[in-house]
Amino acid sequence: MKNCLKAINDRQNFFVVTPFRIILCLALCGFFAVFCALGPALWRFYFGEGNTYVYSKGNLGVHFVDVGHGDCTIVQLPDGKVAVIDTGAEMYYPRVKTYLQQRIKPKKKRIDYLIISHPHEDHMGGLAKMTKDFRVGKIIDHENMAEGDIIAGIIQFHAVGIHEGGDENECSPIITIKYAHQIFVITGDAGHTTETAFMETPTAKELFGGDRAQETTVWLQIGHHGSRNSTGGDFLEFLRPDYGIISLGTLYNHPHDEVINWLDHYGVKTLMTRDQGHIAVRCSGDTAKIFFAFRNPIDLTWVWLVIFVGTVFLCFVNQKIIKKPQIVHEKHLTHNI
Repeated sequence: MKNCLKAINDRQNFFVVTPFRIILCLALCGFFAVFCALGPALWRFYFGEGNTYVYSKGNLGVHFVDVGHGDCTIVQLPDGKVAVIDTGAEMYYPRVKTYLQQRIKPKKKRIDYLIISHPHEDHMGGLAKMTKDFRVGKIIDHENMAEGDIIAGIIQFHAVGIHEGGDENECSPIITIKYAHQIFVITGDAGHTTETAFMETPTAKELFGGDRAQETTVWLQIGHHGSRNSTGGDFLEFLRPDYGIISLGTLYNHPHDEVINWLDHYGVKTLMTRDQGHIAVRCSGDTAKIFFAFRNPIDLTWVWLVIFVGTVFLCFVNQKIIKKPQIVHEKHLTHNI
């Protein structure tokens, strides 16, 4: 009987709000809020290659933003200007906007060049919103670019105008970014037809010819999110890339095994936004360093939401449950039985 009474009283006391329990609850909410705010930074510190990405004028920064199944590449040019190649899908635009605002921080919210590889939603879905949120200098797409065009002195368009059989993926040009001994190759959704046309251009032969300097590092954005319709063996043989970056989500079973096998065959170090989140490469002189980041630092809205829910819970408990513990006497228990 005494054990039964003790259990009943303990259950009642469990719901009593005491100063200690209030402090404990607030401490837990605070710990969770701090963890949400600092978790991404701690992850980058322990697991990323490098701790903090810092851009300085004269360097080149190339950022492969994680936009799920889509593409968005942000280029910080040596002269301080900013170029964006594709915007990703509309549903992922808030992620791109946050990345631009928190990491790139363009002066006066200006994007100097906005390049659209081809008219598919996963590459240009955020175009309308980006032009509203930022001051866009020049928009370039497959209709107003020409073979060999160069912008900002280092971004060049190749294999422009390839469009066979109504496949809009072949509208994607091959874009190269040459800085010191670093070459970036951005392919969009270009397929084997465009890749072949690119390899036949004089500029491509000059960049990737047999006399290419051994210290040159080639960074290839793997075409079409790792689809078997892009990044063929001949293309890899021609480029001999050191790194391959795949921008992808979980759709269409990408990357396809055929592409991964080719990359392994040529010893390409492969990085995926699906696994590493945002991938940034900072080039300074002849050296380059990779930085990884969470898809986005957790929005502070979620931190405030946790604190708000915890506070409401405490208020509810204080109004509805906080009562002086009632001791159940043995005679009352016997009477009820």
